[in-house]
Amino acid sequence: MQNHTRVEQLNPNHIPDMPIIGGNLALDFINTVEHWNMGPYKEYLAIVPDWVDWLKRQQLIDNNQKISGGEKELSLIRKQRNQLYSIVKNYLDNQSIHSSDLSLINQRLQDAYSNRLTVFENERFIYKWSYDPEKALSYLQPIFISLKSLLHKLPSKRLKACSECGWLFWDNTRSSTKKWCDMKFCGSRSKSREHYHRKKKNS
Repeated sequence: MQNHTRVEQLNPNHIPDMPIIGGNLALDFINTVEHWNMGPYKEYLAIVPDWVDWLKRQQLIDNNQKISGGEKELSLIRKQRNQLYSIVKNYLDNQSIHSSDLSLINQRLQDAYSNRLTVFENERFIYKWSYDPEKALSYLQPIFISLKSLLHKLPSKRLKACSECGWLFWDNTRSSTKKWCDMKFCGSRSKSREHYHRKKKNS
């Protein structure tokens, strides 16, 4: 079985310009590695400020939020992201799901829900999440809650991996026939390559 958790090359990228196409917070988190399926791998979370910038892109923190943590915390964040990729990709490939990966999900959900509070605001009861906003690892909690929501929608043909770059996405099109994460990027690249091969074959 292909090892879906191995990242060979860490290349800093510009978080504010990276596409956000997953349709789900957990999938967007998984997609912070580019070219999962072919390499060379591009790591968007190369340094702690990248993690902070990504959280801002997802509107999980505001521009003035300060977050503590170093390479140790970031390494754990990347490791758990890779495990989530393994879970989803193995599901799509009809491969077995490792018990250690499921244990990770269950533990993280247990941690998250232990921080869930019921409050009364604007004349209604709502849930709020109580965690330390300055700790880098705290923001894994909403990601795993989003993952739970995604997994509970399965089985569904709408969960897909881009045939070009390997990014994961939820296909919200009416026909559910989307092949690429984004037509502007992977779709045009794939079509250009197909056109080149047809032209070469006919020459």
